[in-house]
Amino acid sequence: MKQKLLLFAALAFIASAFFACGNDSMKKDSAFVTESMTDSVESQIGGLNYWSAITMDFPTKGNPQLVRNIREWMAEQAESSDSVDFASAADLMKDFNMGNEKFFKKTFEEDFIGEGAMPEDLNINFSRSMEFEKIFENDHFVTYLSKEDIYLGGAHGSYFVKGVTFRKSDGRRFGYDMLKGSSRDSIATLITKNLEVYFEAKNFEELKENLMLDEYESQVPLPHNPPFLKGDTLMFVYQQYEIAAYAYGMPEAAIPLKDLKGLLSPSFVKEIQP
Repeated sequence: MKQKLLLFAALAFIASAFFACGNDSMKKDSAFVTESMTDSVESQIGGLNYWSAITMDFPTKGNPQLVRNIREWMAEQAESSDSVDFASAADLMKDFNMGNEKFFKKTFEEDFIGEGAMPEDLNINFSRSMEFEKIFENDHFVTYLSKEDIYLGGAHGSYFVKGVTFRKSDGRRFGYDMLKGSSRDSIATLITKNLEVYFEAKNFEELKENLMLDEYESQVPLPHNPPFLKGDTLMFVYQQYEIAAYAYGMPEAAIPLKDLKGLLSPSFVKEIQP
């Protein structure tokens, strides 16, 4: 009997050690890991000079749903073709650059050659670049920023920035659903006060002098693109020309989470509570 008890105890010890190692392994396997990658193409055809480049912090390991959702989001932002394999960074980057090449050539032919100009008499420069950067990560969330710079002639190009926050447990993509639907007016008031500081305005009337708002506006409207989490702050970023002239760049409001008490949605706030 004593020998059986010792045998059972030994087996129990071995089993517990095995599962402990397995749990540690699973924890390590679930760690979110990225790899920085880049690819570019540059060429000259007739009177067209073009350049395309893409850089990404590509997810290589972690919660499968999280990894998949981030890769899909990257493919969406890069306007990937239907045949792209978004599980392959190399395929995503190649597809992006090839797509730009086709677009540049088509635009050049339609806008310049179509007007009767001879290619050898032209010197046209086109470019487009995208960057996907992981800017924040904690135990519950990971936030990415997509930055796009495109130039198709003219006085200046266009620049776009979009942030998105993913929940690590299931890959859910958060946007304005981080906020309660009933909180939009309160959020707009906080953003307005934040922008008064950003523009060094003494009050809202002075702020309006720097913005492209209708006369009847009593506060700044929410940005078209949703907010994203960065540290203990929610970031609200306006695109070029969205509320202000090009010279003012991309106004942003950084609102600490502590100032948003009662305005955050239950599904989001439970993840940030200590």
